[in-house]
Amino acid sequence: KLHFLHNSIFLENQIQNTTKASLFLDTVKFEPTTHYTRVDLNDLASSRDDDPSKQEHKDIPLRGAESFLKPGDVRQFLYQLIPQRGFINPADKRMEDLGRLEMAWKSAFGEPGRLHSMVNMQQWKLPPTDDVHITVAKIPSKVYLETPFSMELRVINVKAEVVSLLVETNLDPSGAISIYGVTSSDATVLPLGAEATVRIDLIALAAGLRTISTHQI
Repeated sequence: KLHFLHNSIFLENQIQNTTKASLFLDTVKFEPTTHYTRVDLNDLASSRDDDPSKQEHKDIPLRGAESFLKPGDVRQFLYQLIPQRGFINPADKRMEDLGRLEMAWKSAFGEPGRLHSMVNMQQWKLPPTDDVHITVAKIPSKVYLETPFSMELRVINVKAEVVSLLVETNLDPSGAISIYGVTSSDATVLPLGAEATVRIDLIALAAGLRTISTHQI
C-alpha cells in the first residue's frame, strides 16, 4: 500500500506466510530509485534519532521473533520515501518508479526462497495536487521597517499540460507586510515540468515575526 502525506510517500509492505510450515525471514529491504531518499521506519529508535540523510542506505537487520513466521503469520514493514526535489511531481514520469522491494527467507529445513518486485505509483491513485508548485528561492533573513525588500519564488509546472502563469498577491495593504509596487506580473508560459523564478517586492509595516503562505500568492 502507498500513503501520501506532506510531500512524502509511505510504503507499507505486508508479508504473510501462506504455507503450512514455518518460515524464517532473512532479508526484507527496499532500495529506492535515484529520485527518492528512503527512511526505514521499522526501527523506531533509529528512525527517530538519525537524520533522514543517514538513513538512506541503512538496512535494519531482522532479529529474533520478528524474523519467525508461523503459518498464517503476517509481518508489516514501513518505509518513508522523500522526493529528492522536495515534492511529488505527478507530471514527471521518472518519479513513477519508486524502487525495488526484496525479500529472502528460509524454510524450517533451510531451503532458501527469494522474491523481488518493482514498486510503481501507477498502481495507486495519486492525491489531488495544485497546477504549480511554489517554494521560496530567496528571501532576506531580516528586513527593516518601511524599507522595501524582495522575495524570489520558484514556480514549477506540475500539471500535465502547458500553463500560463500570472502571479498575483492578495496581501492586505494595511497588514504587517504589504506589496510594494504592482500586485501582479506579466503572464509567462510554462511547458510541462518547466520552472520560472518570480520576484515580488514587499515592504514591512510592523515589527515581529511574519509568515506569507502560498494561498496569498
